[in-house]
Amino acid sequence: MFDSYFVYYEAELGILKFGLSPLLSPSSNIAATTHDDIVFIVRTLSNDKASTRPFFRNLIHQRWPDANDLALNRSIDLSIRLWLMLNVREGLLTPQTPTIQWDDRSTLRDFVVRQFPRAKWQPTARESRLDPYFTAANMVRICGLKLDWTDSLEDHLRLDRRVKTLRVFRYKVCLSAHLDTSEISSAGGEE
Repeated sequence: MFDSYFVYYEAELGILKFGLSPLLSPSSNIAATTHDDIVFIVRTLSNDKASTRPFFRNLIHQRWPDANDLALNRSIDLSIRLWLMLNVREGLLTPQTPTIQWDDRSTLRDFVVRQFPRAKWQPTARESRLDPYFTAANMVRICGLKLDWTDSLEDHLRLDRRVKTLRVFRYKVCLSAHLDTSEISSAGGEE
């Protein structure tokens, strides 16, 4: 069920280990080096979404006292990519999927919410119903759109009009797992 996600997971770790290309150096300056390290950071982040990046850096610095801020930031970025599927990283890797950065002033919650702005248009119930013929296959056939899979949730349903390409998030199973976790947390009184 999660096979495709773990292919992504291994690819992310491979980028860290070997770099994206011979022209780019590997991200050797990173504190997290094991799966347990990533789980530790994700648990730390998920326990307090109302805190800022420097707060989390200080918390995880206790586990890696010799790590500098860059190594801690890269570890946090990797953990967010693997946990929330947001393309948080330094610099631009591909023109198709822009990167996003979490600044030191925003809380984790504010940073994530900012990636998914609310629509200004509020459709009526009738307007919000989709015709049964509104399918990906028909968008390709009738509209001439190309569908392109994305690993980044913030990139889902982004339409690039220049090349008539619609980006679609490929890990439905991850979204379902996040929703299930959210429902369990809500039932338990957590956020």
